[in-house]
Amino acid sequence: MQRNSCWKLGHWAWAVIAVAFLAPSIAGAQPGPKERRENRKERREEAKEKHDEAKEKRKEAREDIREERKDLHEKRKEAREAYRDGATPEEMRKRAHEVVEARKDLNAARRNARDAAKKRIRARFAHAKKNVNKAALTAELRRHARIIARLSRAREVAETGEDQDAMDRIDGLMAKENARHNRWLDNHAPAK
Repeated sequence: MQRNSCWKLGHWAWAVIAVAFLAPSIAGAQPGPKERRENRKERREEAKEKHDEAKEKRKEAREDIREERKDLHEKRKEAREAYRDGATPEEMRKRAHEVVEARKDLNAARRNARDAAKKRIRARFAHAKKNVNKAALTAELRRHARIIARLSRAREVAETGEDQDAMDRIDGLMAKENARHNRWLDNHAPAK
């Protein structure tokens, strides 16, 4: 009798094992290593495309700001020349109004770029609110912004002086700082 019950138990155990191994493949629950590798590769490519698109948008925003700044400088220069040439008060008011409008356009472009940067940062850390030390993150973002602002200003000065060597060095330093900043962010609050 015991032999018969063991024999039945043995068949029952084999049936459970067979179902356990076949069920995932039938349902497609677990992808294989090759599929996981392909999925990771696709996700990396999508992330790279998103990153490149965002980079292009940031570049366009910077170009808009540069154009607005050049326009403002041009309007100021024209107003100074008109004053030196003895323009009438009406002409001077018109020039002053143009300068004010150019300044408003520049401020709007800067505000839009700032808002876009804030949205990008908030989106990056939306998933990791509990895991990020807020004080450390704020300090890192301020540090990065300060360094990039100084390098950007140095690049503008190098552009006006047409110093290609300095611009190349500054571009290298900007890339280095961005890499350092991204490493810090990845270590402290990895992207989702």
